Amino acid sequence: LAEQKIGQAERDAISEVRASAVDIAVEAARALLAGKIDAKAGADLFKASLADVKSKLN
Repeated sequence: LAEQKIGQAERDAISEVRASAVDIAVEAARALLAGKIDAKAGADLFKASLADVKSKLN
């Protein structure tokens, strides 16, 4: 039973991270396509988003 709960928690965490990554990618693409940010700002946004995802994994 404990192993099943752990497995489900892992699957849930992976799903949440994937959903967050998709949301981040969509928002970054939207902002880039809208011309609101330049390449450096886009890279900074990506790095910040990646750090956010990493923090949610811990």
